[in-house]
Amino acid sequence: MKSLEKYPEDKDLLQRHRSSVTQEEVASTSSKCKYETLQVSTKDNITKIVLNRPMKKNAINLVMYREIKQALEEAAKDDSVITVVTGSGDYYSSGNDLNNFTENLEQIIKNNGEWIKNFVNHFIDFPKPLVAVVNGPALGISVTLLGLFDIVYATNRNRFLTKQLTRCFPLITRTVQAVSFPFVQLHMTGATMSVSQEDFEKASAQLKLLKTDPGNEVKLKIYALFKQATEGPCSSAKPGMLDFVKKAKWDAWNSLGSLSKGDARQKYVELVSSLVSESSSQVKDTTAERKGGYETIELTTKDNITKIMLNRPEKKNAINEQMYKEIMQALEEAAKDDSVITVITGSGDYYCSGNDLAGFINIKPSEMEKMTKYGGSLLEDFVNHFIDFPKPLIAVVNGPAVGVSATILGLFDIVYATDRATFHTPFSELGQSPEGCSSYLFPKMMGLGKANEMLLFNKKLTAWEACARGLVTEVFPDQTFQKEVWRRLKTFASYPRNSLALSKQLIRNTEKEKLHAVNSQESKLLCERWQSDEFMNAIVSFFQKKAKL
Repeated sequence: MKSLEKYPEDKDLLQRHRSSVTQEEVASTSSKCKYETLQVSTKDNITKIVLNRPMKKNAINLVMYREIKQALEEAAKDDSVITVVTGSGDYYSSGNDLNNFTENLEQIIKNNGEWIKNFVNHFIDFPKPLVAVVNGPALGISVTLLGLFDIVYATNRNRFLTKQLTRCFPLITRTVQAVSFPFVQLHMTGATMSVSQEDFEKASAQLKLLKTDPGNEVKLKIYALFKQATEGPCSSAKPGMLDFVKKAKWDAWNSLGSLSKGDARQKYVELVSSLVSESSSQVKDTTAERKGGYETIELTTKDNITKIMLNRPEKKNAINEQMYKEIMQALEEAAKDDSVITVITGSGDYYCSGNDLAGFINIKPSEMEKMTKYGGSLLEDFVNHFIDFPKPLIAVVNGPAVGVSATILGLFDIVYATDRATFHTPFSELGQSPEGCSSYLFPKMMGLGKANEMLLFNKKLTAWEACARGLVTEVFPDQTFQKEVWRRLKTFASYPRNSLALSKQLIRNTEKEKLHAVNSQESKLLCERWQSDEFMNAIVSFFQKKAKL
């Protein structure tokens, strides 16, 4: 544990803590000293498990795996009320100790995963409240386990990294500066991830590979981060007003304030890497492989990304029967090709305006039942293609999303949206009912009341509202939307294909059967709604209003 004396702002707290700890209290602390990689103690009904390999950033080796299981078994049986897991030093845990794993590779392979299954089961089965006090960066398994804790407290400068393509979810219960327990006061510094000096020097050399001038603003940022990383905060005298170049450099450096050398190195490497990547992509052949045979969509593959673009901009990308079939065909092709990820977006100002309702106007009354059953079957098959899609599926929502184009977003793995996008499901207004598994997924991700606002009462969400409710992963300013999103997607597409696909299956497979059942129920109800007087009256009213505009 770091001494509180290092943090001037906590001197009063330290003094109160010292004065409150009596000899009797010190004696009453039960410290278990039989561990090599942990510190385990019990005091005031709290069992505290401290990951104690600070020189290795609390990386978890095979010994620590065994000792954590043992500590949890003891904590489950002792008289404590809660159990707390935290880390010593600047890190919570840097994940698995890969060097240790390499040394014991034969033993690990022979075990066939049983050891990790048994380890995780200890957290699943732990009978008491389990609290994580995340005092610094958390990587790999130390992140993924947090979903099994009852409460997670974290410093506000923390980082969580799994090195996999994952959707953001609310791991953290509360972000705090300091967490107080009756026994200890932890001041959590939350040191950020740092890169090595070798990485930093390599990034400096890579600057020479840039094929295009990044512009003065970016060059000033590079200069400032380099100075901060090598010399620390700006300490030189401010140049005179007429020395424009030196003053611009000084201002850029000074603007970084007290940013640590490690953080500056990290930001420097990230910035240079993004510039080199962008420059390289510009030099490469920019022609994407375009696949023909489609009228309502454009299907292209480039840089390990298959892009499906809804391409009826004059109809606001409304989905007619042909587009339904072509999207399904495109998903089948994308599932089998060599791409790593698949992206769906829209052409023009709209992402998609939902179903093309004009198709309902020309149906003869005698054919209504037959056509609605066909439509229901088509929709069910369409949604099933999203449920079963094996690769990471990402929506790039470039404008308003209406009806089915909004409801199926819950089946995507990531949803990025421009800040001018809106999300609208006017089912009740049109005499219809929810589809795309939204009757199940929306309440699950938003809560029942918020989901009902959309699905029952036609509430239109802004991009920011959709993000707050969990429907959208991240919102971007419209003017930089395409550039920022596609830069990120290219990074995702560089990840190992099989790792992403298998990880997605692991995440999604537990609910596949449920989603198929929900999809079937929704499609059957929609068939009934499409044959109702309410629906036909709503459609007639819709086109009458449209004609008056």
